[in-house]
Amino acid sequence: QVYSLVSTEGTPQAQLMKDAGAVGKVGFSKAMSNGWIFLDKSAAPPVVKKKVDSVDDLIQGCLKKIEGGGGDQIADKEKSDLKKRKLIQENTSKIYLLEKGANFTTTITKAEVDLTPDMITSGSWK
Repeated sequence: QVYSLVSTEGTPQAQLMKDAGAVGKVGFSKAMSNGWIFLDKSAAPPVVKKKVDSVDDLIQGCLKKIEGGGGDQIADKEKSDLKKRKLIQENTSKIYLLEKGANFTTTITKAEVDLTPDMITSGSWK
């Protein structure tokens, strides 16, 4: 997003940060570290200029893979980087499959209980 906001002549840094909004600081630092833009401090207000004509954003590619259902094809290092930047959140789902067992019945029967002293004295345990 930050790269697309930089004009061909250059954009003042303050204006770029204002236009980028909440993602401005992180996007600016990532674009600088990837070598897509540079900061020209020779001008009175520092001007951000494009260093390359086009960019190949791996992060955007990973996010599109995840959106398409290919999240398991992404390397763990890239996943952890996306988690740090809070671009993705990994969720675990548990699914249970229930089937009728051998002792399945639709009637309720009273289960046998443990022996009590009263049962022994009355003889009902037999």
